[in-house]
Amino acid sequence: MRYGSLQDWLARHEELERRWEELWVAAPEVDAHGFREGLRSLGAALRLHVEQEEATLIPAWEELPDPPPNATGAVLRRDHALLLGLLDELERCADDGRSRACVLHRLREVLRHHDAREAASIKPGLDGRLDASTVRGWLARFEREEDALPEAFRFEPCGRGVPVGDEAEDAVAADAPALDRVRGLGVPDHPKGVILHSRAVALAEAVEGCDDPRARRLLAADLWGALHLLRIVGSR
Repeated sequence: MRYGSLQDWLARHEELERRWEELWVAAPEVDAHGFREGLRSLGAALRLHVEQEEATLIPAWEELPDPPPNATGAVLRRDHALLLGLLDELERCADDGRSRACVLHRLREVLRHHDAREAASIKPGLDGRLDASTVRGWLARFEREEDALPEAFRFEPCGRGVPVGDEAEDAVAADAPALDRVRGLGVPDHPKGVILHSRAVALAEAVEGCDDPRARRLLAADLWGALHLLRIVGSR
């Protein structure tokens, strides 16, 4: 199984956040067709993730005797409704560069707050309190449903996907040492150049200072994406 635990699956939040961030950064650089392709796959992934949570985690959360008031089932469902509404709005304005940038920003903010709420409540609240066989059934179901997604929600602004896991770490290692490589790229002449470069430097420092294999792979995937975006904006 791809997911060894519920925590592994919940880490998908981080992946979704990162991919939406990449779409937001790349949005000004791609035409309407390219944007719609990225939106189509990311939208499918977000809709599925919402459906999965509402069919499994939220009902289990609501059965707890004392869930925190800031993360009740109603609050989490409200977040989901906001996300899906913004996704619908984004699909309607995908051809309007200014409008889609505004809606993308709002969607990213709602997703970030929602994920932070779940990380502070659902993850620790459910840890060790669910039947193991139930969780295994959920994970198997999640994998089947995600495998059926078109393009596995990969956004490819320049015809290249962002690698994950060992593939990402190998890609970053090829540029080793990572921090020297990032500094060597310099700050691109782009409205978001300083932000992108600062993020890449911070990620490179985190990769070089991380001894935990799993955490390093996640950081390496983020760094690969940041380096790729730096190259995109630096070539324009």
